Amino acid sequence: MDISRLFIRYRVPDRFFYLGDEFIEFYRIQNRQKAEKRAFDRVSGFDFKSDQFGEMLSGIPEKSEAGVILNSSHFIFNILEFDRIPLREHLVKDLVEWKIKRVFPEDMDQYENHFYKLDRKRLLSILFRKDLKESIEQVFVGHQQRLTYFGNSTVEIMNRIFRSKQIPDFFLEMDGNLCVVVFQHRSIPFYIRKFRIERGVEMVDELQKTLNFVAANYLREPASFSLISHDDEQLARIGSELEKLGLLDLKANSSAKLYFPI
Repeated sequence: MDISRLFIRYRVPDRFFYLGDEFIEFYRIQNRQKAEKRAFDRVSGFDFKSDQFGEMLSGIPEKSEAGVILNSSHFIFNILEFDRIPLREHLVKDLVEWKIKRVFPEDMDQYENHFYKLDRKRLLSILFRKDLKESIEQVFVGHQQRLTYFGNSTVEIMNRIFRSKQIPDFFLEMDGNLCVVVFQHRSIPFYIRKFRIERGVEMVDELQKTLNFVAANYLREPASFSLISHDDEQLARIGSELEKLGLLDLKANSSAKLYFPI
């Protein structure tokens, strides 16, 4: 699976901002490797209009290009199943919008809806507010910076982790108390859940409920997992608790490149 185009993709730049819940990270990539990393604590992705973020943008050399990767706070995922998926793209678009409107109570005109075919019967729909996207674009324009990539961390992780040599039955992406868990079979996601919960044992308990739900409703009992987090202490704590449940940790968080389309 490769969800290779999301929102804006003219070309992949060599500078990225990760906009998280509790901090922003800046990366410079050279020869497909991380050449520089700077973390800005207490400046979250919700503060992209702040003076602090403006100072970060001002630090980028002129005529360079930059991208942003947002965590999934701002995204809504739906895996939609149909008896069959039409071949014509405009018919697929109409079908997806009809299905989403049945389960999504808000005004669809306020959202961008990007969808991707997973197999012959299933589609992944990703909703994102138009006004938030436009606000981020305007901030870059206001600082005379070129925004050439706009992505989502969960999608970037899926694209890398589901084509690796060792593919976990699910991965858990953590950013503070935000959790996104993605289950897959044969590299195709079949269930995605996003939730917020206090860090620690409560997070593991909530994940256990999700594992039970997947076993009961999809008849699959995951045996392996990968954890993705910017917090090494959180990785160790949650990984240890999941291993106590008899799950195998495939240690996917060895590189920050999981977040970036390089």
